[in-house]
Amino acid sequence: RLQRVYNLNASEMIRGNYYGWLGPELDEVDAWKIGETAFTEGHLDFTIQWLYEALAMTRKREQSIGVGNFEDRIPATAKILALLGRSYLRQGLADKAAEMYTQAAYMDPRDGNVIALKHELVDKPPLTEPRIIDENFQRLCLLQNKLTNNKFDPRLNCVYRQVILPYYRFKQELISVSPYVALFYDVITDYESQSIINFSQAKLERGNVEFNGTIIKKEYRTSDLSFVKDDDLPMIARLSKRVGAITNLCTLQYVPGETLSAEPFQVVNYGMGGYYSMHYDPFDEKTLNRSDMHVESSQGGNRLATFLIYLTDVERGGSTVFTNADVAVRPVKNMALFWYSYKPSGELDTDTLHAGCPVVVGHKWVTNKWMWLYGNTFTRRCGLTQDATQLDIDQHMMKGWWA
Repeated sequence: RLQRVYNLNASEMIRGNYYGWLGPELDEVDAWKIGETAFTEGHLDFTIQWLYEALAMTRKREQSIGVGNFEDRIPATAKILALLGRSYLRQGLADKAAEMYTQAAYMDPRDGNVIALKHELVDKPPLTEPRIIDENFQRLCLLQNKLTNNKFDPRLNCVYRQVILPYYRFKQELISVSPYVALFYDVITDYESQSIINFSQAKLERGNVEFNGTIIKKEYRTSDLSFVKDDDLPMIARLSKRVGAITNLCTLQYVPGETLSAEPFQVVNYGMGGYYSMHYDPFDEKTLNRSDMHVESSQGGNRLATFLIYLTDVERGGSTVFTNADVAVRPVKNMALFWYSYKPSGELDTDTLHAGCPVVVGHKWVTNKWMWLYGNTFTRRCGLTQDATQLDIDQHMMKGWWA
């Protein structure tokens, strides 16, 4: 995944070099395992990169220790050559595959991959189509930080956002009008960030996704998460009120039998390579109608807006990108990213399609609160025209002019 998104070279990763950040070096066993996994997942170009690295290190190790003392844990040259041949065969390079088989069969004709290659040279497996990555997603992840193309729009500015209390202000940077996307700086303290992490660590579980009404684990979401309720910690209850003050939305937690305004805070940890592919935050229809939903859609409607707080900095990677809006936001500790998933007209804003880029170096901790439609019927007003933006109604919301 890191190679696919960030164009990392296997030889640099072997040395532990990730864009200048140095980590542990990898050995021939690591290179073999990654190459083998890439082959299983159909990434043949990466397979060949890693196997040639494994081959070079294995031959060097064989020369240094002698064939008679060869260690079992080191992948034998024959095994690597055979898997290279199987990769070439799936790329349509039968001559190169046959050459690899000749060398591998001479060294170890009983190896499983050698035997498999022998049969495949006769049976000819189907060609593997190259795996395609969304170029816009990749470009934004590489950039890490990018404003909209109309960055000179005078409406995109930095202001102190006032709330009900005149002395209580928040640093806001509006980075997109449509979709409405804003940054809020220093919305929590270092102590609060660490307290949320500490409280959540013991409760983390592998993150799932909901598809067609079913909860499943998927490769396109690789993170650990937990939920923190307002009554779990007094600090969380205060933070919910703070989010409400900043957004002018109702953030009261769900109470059975009442209209849903917001969900508990979700705390998410992404380790190395952790990411979330492109998605919308609102649920699909089948998921909303599922009987085991932790909230009832009949009392909430759907997720109206997202308030995402970064609890840590990330040395490299981990940006939040909006591929349709062409916006990338790099994690900044204690900063919040806020957007509406629905337009003032009530339509889903398709430009809020977003993703979390893979983490290359560091750990990414975030917490987010989703505000729901029904509980905010009289706080997030409708626009007066079909094409009204959030900016058209924002000042009225701040003054409490509801409609």
